[in-house]
Amino acid sequence: MVVLHPDFLHDPSKYALAASLWQSEWSQLVLSAGVEHEWDSPWLKTTFANGTPFLDGNPIFSAVSRTMRRGIRVIQQEPDGAEEGLLFWVDTFARGQPDAVKELVITCVLTSEILHKIVALMKQWVRHGEIEYTIAPEVALSSGKVFPARNVIQFAGSSRRGRTSKIERELAEC
Repeated sequence: MVVLHPDFLHDPSKYALAASLWQSEWSQLVLSAGVEHEWDSPWLKTTFANGTPFLDGNPIFSAVSRTMRRGIRVIQQEPDGAEEGLLFWVDTFARGQPDAVKELVITCVLTSEILHKIVALMKQWVRHGEIEYTIAPEVALSSGKVFPARNVIQFAGSSRRGRTSKIERELAEC
């Protein structure tokens, strides 16, 4: 797999390109889902008090729907020579507070293949508020379990004997 913007943490212009790619993919997703007015991006602060950007990849992208009380945070990492991958989990931002948000957290080394899988995750989150499937090559679910998916979409719940859900069909299109 070819890593997109591999040295983004060391080159502010490449960081800006990577951040712009995430924002562009997000804009297309919410527009096609017809929910562009329900989500705000960016959501999480990415600058110090003096305005200097963090440029650390956490988050490189974020969005929130305050009405649905859902958020998305993408943490992009540099390749480290290990197997490139994708991890995600569901967390609660501001747990115990009145404005708490259920947050989909995604961490990855960015490749075009991983980008498509993340967009599929985001679509599930935007449309359904949950993630039902593991998506390649290794994915951590909100339960904390890690599944080796080997580039195959697998159902993470009980067996359904050949029935295909709407979410499964959406993921198969990616």
